[in-house]
Amino acid sequence: MMAQKKRHMRKRIGWTRRDPDGGRYKVQVWFFAGTWHWESQRRRYEPWTRYTPDSEDWDQLEADVSRRIARGLLEAEELRLLRELRAVSELPKSDEDR
Repeated sequence: MMAQKKRHMRKRIGWTRRDPDGGRYKVQVWFFAGTWHWESQRRRYEPWTRYTPDSEDWDQLEADVSRRIARGLLEAEELRLLRELRAVSELPKSDEDR
């Protein structure tokens, strides 16, 4: 019996959000080298820029990763790493860090 190869997120996960002004923008996330990378794009031909996720983005990503695990496209390890990073990123910053 062959050892099953571990699957890591190779494809980007993306969705569209609305900003408070009613405009739309795309958000995409991918996992590489132990880190989740976030980018957003306002218009189709504009460059992708670094993006800081809010709790709604984290919820969306967690739901998308869970669906991919159920379909056998990702390992549960990715969801565990995602939840750990989310917990760390949502900690309040101390005055020294600001």
